[in-house]
Amino acid sequence: MQPGDSHFGNVDSVSDSVAGAELVPGVGTLTGSGAGGRLTEAGQVDRAGENGLSTHAGDRVSSREREGLRMNVQTPEQPKIQPRPIAPTKAPPKLADVRGSDEIRTREHMLHTLHRERARADRTNHEFSLVLFRVKQAAKVTHSVERLIRTCVARARTTDEVGWFNEKFLGVILPDTNSTGAWRFAEDVCELVAGKMHRPIYAVYTYPKDWFEGDDTDGSDGAKRPDVLPPSSNGHGVNGQSNGSTNGNGQVQKEATTEKLPGVLADLAASAPKPPRAMRIEDFFVKPLPWWKRMLDISCALVGIVMTSPLWLLAYCLIKMRDPGPVFFMQSRAGLGGKPFKIYKFRTMYMNAEARKAELKKLSEQDGPAFKMKNDPRIFPGGEFLRKTSIDELPQMLNVLKGNMTLVGPRPLPMSESAQCEGWQRRRLLVTPGMTCIWQVRGRSTVTFAEWARMDIAYIKSRSIIADIKLILATIPAVLARRGAK
Repeated sequence: MQPGDSHFGNVDSVSDSVAGAELVPGVGTLTGSGAGGRLTEAGQVDRAGENGLSTHAGDRVSSREREGLRMNVQTPEQPKIQPRPIAPTKAPPKLADVRGSDEIRTREHMLHTLHRERARADRTNHEFSLVLFRVKQAAKVTHSVERLIRTCVARARTTDEVGWFNEKFLGVILPDTNSTGAWRFAEDVCELVAGKMHRPIYAVYTYPKDWFEGDDTDGSDGAKRPDVLPPSSNGHGVNGQSNGSTNGNGQVQKEATTEKLPGVLADLAASAPKPPRAMRIEDFFVKPLPWWKRMLDISCALVGIVMTSPLWLLAYCLIKMRDPGPVFFMQSRAGLGGKPFKIYKFRTMYMNAEARKAELKKLSEQDGPAFKMKNDPRIFPGGEFLRKTSIDELPQMLNVLKGNMTLVGPRPLPMSESAQCEGWQRRRLLVTPGMTCIWQVRGRSTVTFAEWARMDIAYIKSRSIIADIKLILATIPAVLARRGAK
């Protein structure tokens, strides 16, 4: 090996090959013919000599040549590849997102609307209804629930309100709509969503609504707030077809009667299923007894029965001596939420007193639906003494122990008289009725029925343990003085 020769060949030969090389467009390499071989961007020579050997990292060019090659070789710019956007999977909307939309209302707005519509119905004597649809999930809204929401919004009128009644129920408030119109609205919604989801479970509530005669039962706990939808015979909740047709405002058209249908057709029409009756919105407004009031009632009632036991015996003997028949008189009165219960009193009238009430109604000295008469001919001798001294009211402490009455609260009216009250006067039914209240202390029969109702409503707004104790203490001198007693 001569001096100046590389391991694989002469350096001069490498220079010659570089001088005769060509640039390959788009590749960034130099290429030549014969023994020249190829030169890469990194300055390495791939040389195919006579012996077919390829050079490696050992075959190097001078630094001056390498810099010249780097300046002449331009690598083309690589095109930028835009990443394709990934289509997001459609997830169920969150409950907060749906509640925050403009299409449905929040729970607070729905409760405010219920109170507003109740006040408007009391002034105008118009009905309004509430339809509750049960939803399965409370934490989030599924696609089925979202479809139900959209259907209710599309089916509702401009004056209707669609929103969340609580975490499990979607509510629709229908102003100026009776129960038949509400049933029709609920059935239309169910038919629209039936092909894409399970048939919804719903319930219908109407205001104002009286208790039926079949509901005249004695309950120890009064009216209860409806927390669960009532069951139905078809297994789908309280769904039912309406027998009466309505227009868009829920007004009922006259139903066809079965009187003109002959024979078998009349029997089939009479046996056809009737729509389930609507429930009462009043049950959502009632105020159950506070624990302190219940404890006060039980303790005072037990002490009162023991202390007044001699008066119980006196009343028993007087009734038996004056008129044959039962000692106690039981009558259906309107309790909490208007629910009927049996009130207990010592009997002070003859046995046919209720039958004669209708003929004496025009002689009532009390305005409004209540009946009060000073010299009532239905009272037997001795009964007037029991009434003026309020001894006839003592058995109501048994009602207090049962829980359908309290010591202090609005006086319960008979069911027939309570049904004749005006809308705003029926607010006295929001609390449990009592043995005494402001009315007993401030005149009893000497005030008008409207003033009587205002006193009861004023007590409801300011009900407290201090107010109850004051009224109990004020009742004792009022009873002894016989103020306003008839």
